[in-house]
Amino acid sequence: MRKQVLLLSLCVFLAGCEDMGWVEKPKYDALQQQLKQAQEDLKKAQQQVTECQAHKYEVYSRGFRTFRLDTITGKTCILLTSPEDWKKAETNEQGCPCEDAMNEAQPNYQAMSAMGCFGKVKGTN
Repeated sequence: MRKQVLLLSLCVFLAGCEDMGWVEKPKYDALQQQLKQAQEDLKKAQQQVTECQAHKYEVYSRGFRTFRLDTITGKTCILLTSPEDWKKAETNEQGCPCEDAMNEAQPNYQAMSAMGCFGKVKGTN
């Protein structure tokens, strides 16, 4: 009699477990992968929001040059200067177009070279 009650109780218990939240292993693995991907996407989105908020600029002049200061990163670049000063490789390398191009997600080094970001000024040999 005891064995029959125990067997009947076991059958009722096991039959009731189907809707208890059990997940098959392949489905569990797929859900874990989706969770991991969602967490990575969230982290990337948060980083993009931070980057968008990070650029707060101040403009100031020193002599014949006007500089742009990123108040978050502390980086400065030459925003405006004389045409003669732009002909210098050193000035071009420190220019805001080069700084902005370098900070892109995927910098275009060929375009940067044409702008004179690597020492050679366009229009000179």
